[in-house]
Amino acid sequence: MDYGYQERIVALLKANKITNHELAEAIGKGKATIGRYLTKGPTRTYPSIEDLSLIASYFNVQPHWLCFGVGNQHTEPSELNKAASSSATMLSVYSRAEVSELLETGKAASKGSIPVPPEYKDCFAVLYLLVGVFPTNGTV
Repeated sequence: MDYGYQERIVALLKANKITNHELAEAIGKGKATIGRYLTKGPTRTYPSIEDLSLIASYFNVQPHWLCFGVGNQHTEPSELNKAASSSATMLSVYSRAEVSELLETGKAASKGSIPVPPEYKDCFAVLYLLVGVFPTNGTV
């Protein structure tokens, strides 16, 4: 079953017969860093969006699929945008700091909302600070 980016990365590693060490070298990280990204234990660390993007590039898959499981490995962002605008439901968006409160109490102050396909109506979105240059043409 597909639960998150960790499972998708592990599946890509297995399917491509790539080791954690090979992936680490390819994206400029240490083997232990990749291990901490993939563990579910107390030593777990979370990869940055930039690192997830590097991993997606390495495996030639779409970053939105790797990070969030949206679409499939090769669904183009334009297809997601089209689907979201035609039959979208609105998701509440929260800052990372508010996620714990939301999960514990079911209540937190939303920062806004975004359109998503209807099958995600029971989900929520989390804002992450990104640093870099990104397209301004409205694509995902």
